[in-house]
Amino acid sequence: MLKRSIISCGVLFALPAGTALAQVTPTVDSLQRTAKAYAGLDWPGTYLRLCVPGQVPLASRPVPTVNPANYPDPALPDLPDGNPPKANWYSPPAKIGDNLYFLGTRNHNTYALVSKKGEIILLDGNFDYATEAEIHEGLRILGLDKRKVRYLLIAHAHGDHDGGAHLTEAAIRGVTIVYGEGDWPGVLARTVPHATRFGPQNDGTDGRVIRVGDVSVQIVTMPGHTPGTLSFLFEFKDKGQPIRAAYSGGTAISFTSTNPAVYDQYIASARKFAQAAADYGATVMFSNHTEFDNAYFRAHTAARRAEGDDKNRHGKHHDDDDDDDDGGGRGHGKTDSVWNDVPNPYFVGQRRVLNYTAVVELCAMAAKLRAGHPL
Repeated sequence: MLKRSIISCGVLFALPAGTALAQVTPTVDSLQRTAKAYAGLDWPGTYLRLCVPGQVPLASRPVPTVNPANYPDPALPDLPDGNPPKANWYSPPAKIGDNLYFLGTRNHNTYALVSKKGEIILLDGNFDYATEAEIHEGLRILGLDKRKVRYLLIAHAHGDHDGGAHLTEAAIRGVTIVYGEGDWPGVLARTVPHATRFGPQNDGTDGRVIRVGDVSVQIVTMPGHTPGTLSFLFEFKDKGQPIRAAYSGGTAISFTSTNPAVYDQYIASARKFAQAAADYGATVMFSNHTEFDNAYFRAHTAARRAEGDDKNRHGKHHDDDDDDDDGGGRGHGKTDSVWNDVPNPYFVGQRRVLNYTAVVELCAMAAKLRAGHPL
């Protein structure tokens, strides 16, 4: 008999196909608990950011017996210009697929999707202070030519993703900066340097496909986080095999808005993106913040896996050099070959991609109820 499955409290239950589920009136508690089950160990950061209300004011916080504030913090103080020092945020670039590369900091994500001819679509920018080191220099370190960047797609107009967009526009002749139409007015009204809108080619409209050679990115408009938030659907190659990915462009939501339409718009966008990801068959979920998708850690695990693949392809095995294990992780004969059967760290499968979108939708519903607005 055909069966279908639902997730409840982190446990998988199978129900006979056609079984009717009781209709219940959602509450903040039931929505949060269900979202937590969907989050599991894949998306805990998304759950914490969206389902748990903001921080308690400092004066009202209970103090633990062993107070962390009394102990050293490895983060260095900000520089005189107000920016954090490079030691606090820098991440080396990483190859995460045959034609997909990570160019983000330890907290904010940028990706390069590369065609067979080396032409590049950048997914998101970064802070102005990180743009040169992470994106422009990162491309060089990876052996990619920044002059072949054709598009920079900005998922939403906040400085942690577009603060350096004008630097990329100045450094790379002919690059097209794309924002959602709803974000352009705010971008152009800024008094600080910003990207330039030359015409419709700079507008991220719903369903638009940005194509460079043999790679492409489909835009899904998702107003809510900002008026012009964009999400993306695209395919990349891993060990020669295509992988379909969904990229969530804006995640955080207000916990206190007095306008129910704010929540309604966000929830509608979340549902729209969930359906788009399902229809596309996405088995990977990207975000532009490591807190939501563990990108920094996944990217560098993927890079280690890619290094092993490259060595195997070129006949460079550790066991050719030294069959003895020195106990330090070097010199063991199978170090590279063990990665052969390891899936890409970003791959989670279609159901777990949709677990992510379920967390977003349910937590937004809980936020609306918590703010005093009925569903």
